[in-house]
Amino acid sequence: YSQHWLDPVSIQVLGNLKIVATVIAYKLMLKRRIGRWKLLAIGLVTLVGILNGLAGRSLHHDAARMEVKVTTVGILLMLTLAVSSAIAAVSTEKLLTHRHDRSIHFWNTCLYASGTLINFASVVAACRKENAGVDEGLPFLWTSVTEGFTPICWVIVACQVASGLLMSVVLKHATNLLRIMIIGCAVPVNVVASVLVFSLHVPLLLYCALPILAVALLAFAVPEQ
Repeated sequence: YSQHWLDPVSIQVLGNLKIVATVIAYKLMLKRRIGRWKLLAIGLVTLVGILNGLAGRSLHHDAARMEVKVTTVGILLMLTLAVSSAIAAVSTEKLLTHRHDRSIHFWNTCLYASGTLINFASVVAACRKENAGVDEGLPFLWTSVTEGFTPICWVIVACQVASGLLMSVVLKHATNLLRIMIIGCAVPVNVVASVLVFSLHVPLLLYCALPILAVALLAFAVPEQ
């Protein structure tokens, strides 16, 4: 929905607000101190995310003609997304680290089941609205919901599920700060995949982001006094 109000590059750049919101929520909700080195590391990872978003612009063949579209509604939507994502992430960490009476698999099942049901219901409602008056049944709804899902899309879904499960392990045994650093490490993986899999020309901004990420990882690893 935010694509109606923002261009893709702006969405990627503003998406880094989730990092800032997560740090604030982590501090306020869990009452934990964040050291200067870790704040520096997270700030550098945020910069890497911004560079990664800006670099995506140069990958388009019509980058010179790509319209920069930034609206107040779009910014508010991204702020809402950032705040809700941060609260959800920190709440999940609090749940997994403080509730030892249930296993991580139980909480994963509860969290994913509720999220799946909410999203599925919203998609079904949208499909019914678009196909008002059409004879509906379970096969029709399933076809409408999964319309356009190619095998590659299902692979992406499977990867997202695996990523979510791995992140729940990180949140249970570590913190959201480490989760942010792990996400930041996706940048060099994107660079390698762009070259090896898609044979794309890697923008200079991404090469600039790599040493910044290296410094961020070193800063994050510095023991707090």
